Amino acid sequence: GLARVSGGNRGNRNVRQGRQAHRLHGVAIVSDILKEADEIAGQDRSRDYGHPHPNHKRIADIWTVQAESILKPGERFTPQMVALMMIGLKLARLVNSPSHRDSMIDVCGYAKCWEMIEELDCEQQSE
Repeated sequence: GLARVSGGNRGNRNVRQGRQAHRLHGVAIVSDILKEADEIAGQDRSRDYGHPHPNHKRIADIWTVQAESILKPGERFTPQMVALMMIGLKLARLVNSPSHRDSMIDVCGYAKCWEMIEELDCEQQSE
């Protein structure tokens, strides 16, 4: 946290130093979270469940059926929408628990899944 301001220039310096330390600490935390999310979504998850596209497609198909009464004719959820909506779910949870590390990792992990889905779609479209 921030250092207590004791008045005068010295107090301002303490606040600045506290903020700097907080930022440096935050950068380390974000870096660790991004690394862990990349490992989980990239290698670990792929080893256990395969590429995220088929699972996100399956979820999209289920959500399309569940929401058919409110969707326009021919409108469907996509695997990318699933990743985006799961990010939204995790962000909503973080509002209540802003320091919940697992939710932070999940947000980054779903962003990684979204990237992997986009890459696969681009590869398949170029074939």
